[in-house]
Amino acid sequence: MPGKDNLKDYDDPGKILAAIIANRGESILENPLRFLAEFNDYRKDNFTLEYNIIKLSFSENIPSDLRSKKNKVPFSILGRLLVKKIHDSHGTQIELAEWVVYSWAFALGIISKIDSPKKTSEKKSIKIFTTDMSSDTPAIGRNTCPLCGCFFTGEPVFCENCGMRLPNDSSQQNTTKVTSQRMGITTLPDAMFRANPQHTSEYDNDGSVPTKAELWRFGTKGPVRSSPAVVNGVVYVGSRDKNLYAIDAMTGKEKWRFATRSYVSSSPAISNGIVYVGSYDDNLYAIDAVTGKEKWRFATGGFVSSSPVVANGVVYFGSADKNLYAIDAVSGKEKWRFATGGSVFPPPAVSNDVVYVGSYFGSADKNLYAIDAVTGKEKWRFATGGSVFSSPAVSNGVVYFGSDDKNLYAIDAVTGKEKWRFATGEFVRSSPAVSNGVVYVGSDNNNLYAIGKPK
Repeated sequence: MPGKDNLKDYDDPGKILAAIIANRGESILENPLRFLAEFNDYRKDNFTLEYNIIKLSFSENIPSDLRSKKNKVPFSILGRLLVKKIHDSHGTQIELAEWVVYSWAFALGIISKIDSPKKTSEKKSIKIFTTDMSSDTPAIGRNTCPLCGCFFTGEPVFCENCGMRLPNDSSQQNTTKVTSQRMGITTLPDAMFRANPQHTSEYDNDGSVPTKAELWRFGTKGPVRSSPAVVNGVVYVGSRDKNLYAIDAMTGKEKWRFATRSYVSSSPAISNGIVYVGSYDDNLYAIDAVTGKEKWRFATGGFVSSSPVVANGVVYFGSADKNLYAIDAVSGKEKWRFATGGSVFPPPAVSNDVVYVGSYFGSADKNLYAIDAVTGKEKWRFATGGSVFSSPAVSNGVVYFGSDDKNLYAIDAVTGKEKWRFATGEFVRSSPAVSNGVVYVGSDNNNLYAIGKPK
């Protein structure tokens, strides 16, 4: 087994697993976020495939199963069962499932060497494509993996970047269907309120510009105040008729609906094939994005209008019970909660393992908070002269948000020190968007502002 020194020198991801455990002890496995962060430090931009399958193995409890059952079940049997578990649950390539199970067993000292193939690309019988992002690659015969977006040519069987099995004809239409049905390592691309955990509101698209032509409309039985999220041709949105809807983006036809016990004004977030959304019935729900079936719910002490954010396997959201919550995205178990002095209506933003969120309707609480995403401990708070209803945006080390004291603020994301403020004369409850060095924000004075360095 590898020793504790020269960890950065290891060029084998399986040995890096073992070295991390040798350095930190097996207790680090009880905090997957910390483990993955440490693995990330050493992989840099390498081992993307292995990182994805290691991340997936935590969601299937592979490390904990090996630790708890290694003295009860022979590894020759246990290993096969765990490989089958990953393959059956996610449609993951057998060789990848074998690699991660054997690598964990080696790291935990259960076996003395990794007999499973270390990388899928070593198996000559398996056709794999390599990514090609160069601009001079002809568009003809160039296809895209529906999961990770890599370009490829020919007719590969597996994506080298994310491990997803691809259909024979590799067409966009068919790969989208496979994505929703087979559920590979990354089942669906992430989507959430304001585009990403940093809330910059910058969306990727194909360059087309919408016109005013109505393509379809979908009627609910209540006002729609939830912002929709669109993933793999499905629109997810809540309504004050107490339902969350999944709607075909092309036809406008309902695919499924999920009933809660009260208004759904929260904007859904989708990550790894699960839809997360809050309800005025005091719960946060996790719902299968394909079937619409409930996976779990988490009860708070107040209504949940805050739109959840998913980052590094954790769901962050606020509640009217004055708490910000961090919930395990897979199990629905609470990791921590942070108490503020007022209801937490604004959606939080997450950047560099820090959660930024404001508090509203608290006469004694007019703060923006920065909270450690892993521990839930406060890093700093910034006091304004009014409640904070605006959801912050984080870009290039600066946090932008508005306040009922009528200002837009720019705050250093690390120190919490004010860089500047911009006065509008009325409440700033609009959530700012940041693009190309310009901050866009609205005010209750009927204006939209663009604030940045003059060109």
